[in-house]
Amino acid sequence: MQLLVPLICSLFLTLHLAVSPLPHIENWREIQRTNYEFKIEGEKIIYTAYVGFEIRYQNPENPKEFVQVIKKFTPIISTQKIYIEGGESPNKIVSSYNKKEEQEKLQKRYTESDPIVYIKYHLAKDAHTQENILSGEVENWILNQEGIWVYEKGELLHKILLSESADFAVKKNVVTGIKFSIGNNYHILKIYQKDLLFEFSSGAGGGI
Repeated sequence: MQLLVPLICSLFLTLHLAVSPLPHIENWREIQRTNYEFKIEGEKIIYTAYVGFEIRYQNPENPKEFVQVIKKFTPIISTQKIYIEGGESPNKIVSSYNKKEEQEKLQKRYTESDPIVYIKYHLAKDAHTQENILSGEVENWILNQEGIWVYEKGELLHKILLSESADFAVKKNVVTGIKFSIGNNYHILKIYQKDLLFEFSSGAGGGI
């Protein structure tokens, strides 16, 4: 009887981690794309760090069916120099940066990205308000902290911004990451301060 308990637990874990196949969205239509970025202002440099992005797809054969995909990539750090001009009432001037080059690098990162979350859901019209509302249970797939795809049904994805102290920043407490979690499983996208400081020390300020 003592052997039965660990056996049941093992079977439950196997069923939980033997995920339902990831959604097939090869021919679905992309309807929205959002970058995950963090902006940190130092005394002489403004840093913009890109760590991943989110895409929403719509099923062309069923317009009420959607899949949201969150992907990560090797961070891109864009920098802008800050100049102070004037005497008693100084003006802060922020240098421009090469937007075209930034977009080219982002496009390259898009192709090199890896998925970490899939969210599949359906929408329906509310009979009273005529607004779109969730219909049925939400299906989730998350690549957890151990590199294993886990399937959850009926849970909602939680997003939490992560902050830490940074002596070089104007605001000493800055956002450097975001944590995605479903149940007890999570994945974190983050930029490290040493990477930001390397950009500054390497003379990359004012560019990307």
